[in-house]
Amino acid sequence: KYFIFPDYMPLMISRLHLGWQTVILNLIFFALTFILFIKEKTKRKIIFFIFSFFFISIFTTFLQQEYTLLFHRLIITLPAVLIFLILFTEKVISHLPVTKKYIVLSFILMIMLFTYCSFNHTDKYKDAFTLWYNAYNDAPEYHIACDGLAKEYCKKKEFDKAVEMELKAINIKESYNYYKNYAEILFEAQRYNESENIFNQLLKHDEKHPGIYKRLSKIFLIKNDISKAVEYAKKAVELSSKKSEKNAMYDNLAWVYSVTGEYNKALNILFKLAEEDKKNKYTYYFNISMLYEDLNNNDKAYEYIRKAAELKPDNLIYQQHLKLLQDKVKET
Repeated sequence: KYFIFPDYMPLMISRLHLGWQTVILNLIFFALTFILFIKEKTKRKIIFFIFSFFFISIFTTFLQQEYTLLFHRLIITLPAVLIFLILFTEKVISHLPVTKKYIVLSFILMIMLFTYCSFNHTDKYKDAFTLWYNAYNDAPEYHIACDGLAKEYCKKKEFDKAVEMELKAINIKESYNYYKNYAEILFEAQRYNESENIFNQLLKHDEKHPGIYKRLSKIFLIKNDISKAVEYAKKAVELSSKKSEKNAMYDNLAWVYSVTGEYNKALNILFKLAEEDKKNKYTYYFNISMLYEDLNNNDKAYEYIRKAAELKPDNLIYQQHLKLLQDKVKET
C-alpha cells in the first residue's frame, strides 16, 4: 500500500511484519498478474519481465547474513509495479471505456497523495543525526542502526547516550569494529584508561592495526608518557600500507613530536608531506606555520600561513592567522 499512500516510510526494516492489508494487496497483485498471464490478455514476456525485475530488485536484500530492508530498495521495484498497473488499466479501459475518466482522476489523486506523503518524510534525511535517529526508531534491535546513532551522539558530544547506543550494538552483535568505535567514544569522552584498555584488547586480535597505535600514541601523550607516545606513533607509520594512510600516520607523528618539543623533527616530516601529498599541502603549510610561531620565528610563520591561505582562500581560520601574523611581522 505504501506505493499508493506512503504515510509511513521507514529507513530500515530489520524484521518484516506482514499485516493483513499487505497480504491482501499482494495476493490481489499476484492473482491479477497470473490471470493476465494465463489468459494471455497481454504478452507473456512482459509479465515475465515484471516478475523478474521485481524479484531481482529486492532479492539482493536477502542475500546478506542479516538482511535489512532499506525502504529505497522497495522503491527500486516501482517500475515493475507501474508497468503492471498500466497493463491492467489498459485492459479495464478497453472493456469498460466509461471508467477512463475515473481512472485518470484516481491516478491524479494517487500522485498528489504520494507527493504529499513523500514531502512529509524528507525531514528524515536533512542531516546525518536525523537520519540515524529515525533509522534507530525504525529498527531499534538492529545493531548497525545502534552503532550509527552512537557515532552521531559522539559528534554532538552527548557521550552518555553514545556509550549506551554502542554497548547496545555490541550486545546485539559482538564486532571488532563496534568495540573499536566504543573505545573511540570513550577517548572522546576523556575516559582514557577505559579507552586504553579496550584498544589494548583489540591489539591482541589485530596487532597490525595502525589506527589503534595512532590512538594509543595520543593517549600516552595525554598521560605524559612521551617515550611510549613516540614509539606507538612510529609503529603506526611502520604498519601503514596505503599512501594516504601512511601520510595520516606521519602527520600524527609530527604532531607528537611538536607536542613533545621536538620541533625540527616535526618540521622535517611536514615539509616532506607537503612535497609528496600536494592535495593536502595547505594543511601541512598551516601546521608548519604554527610550529614556526611556537619557535618565535614570525617571518617563517607568516610565509607559510600565506601559502596556506593562497591555496585555501575561503578558509576563515587561515585568513585570521594570516592577519595576526601579518601584524606581528609589521611590529618587528
